[in-house]
Amino acid sequence: MITLGKIRLEIEPERTRRFYQSARPLTEGCSCDGCVNYAAGISRLPREVTAFFARLGIDPAKPAEIMTWYAEDDGKSVFYGGFYHLCGKMLSDSDCWEYNAEGNCGHVNEDKLFAVTENFSVGFTNAVALPEDGLPEPVLQMEIFVHHAPWVIPQPNTY
Repeated sequence: MITLGKIRLEIEPERTRRFYQSARPLTEGCSCDGCVNYAAGISRLPREVTAFFARLGIDPAKPAEIMTWYAEDDGKSVFYGGFYHLCGKMLSDSDCWEYNAEGNCGHVNEDKLFAVTENFSVGFTNAVALPEDGLPEPVLQMEIFVHHAPWVIPQPNTY
């Protein structure tokens, strides 16, 4: 069991790690500047973030989805959202998404996020989007929220 603030998870890091050994890197599925920049910036993640990914068995270079929301710091950085999949389940009522009356995803409940660092937060949900082939069950989705991710590629930041 892993406890992250109010979030309690039952995670299988070794099964997750084995899955990520054969998962495709981000830039195999997308070559937009935002995804290319995210992939190029992986090596610059703070040590706390890389240790966090390692603890869960996730390869940070292989997200299921990355979204570049907008530029920050006059274009020197961006705000990213996205998600990764891992083997496990939530043990607490900590779904980071608020749902509307129809059961559709509404918005993120910031009270149910865990700050890995000042600029890198995560939340978890059982609602899995874009599951990869071969992902063993049970599956949990880890949402990420990354502020001030540096723009490291030579192309101008157009976000």
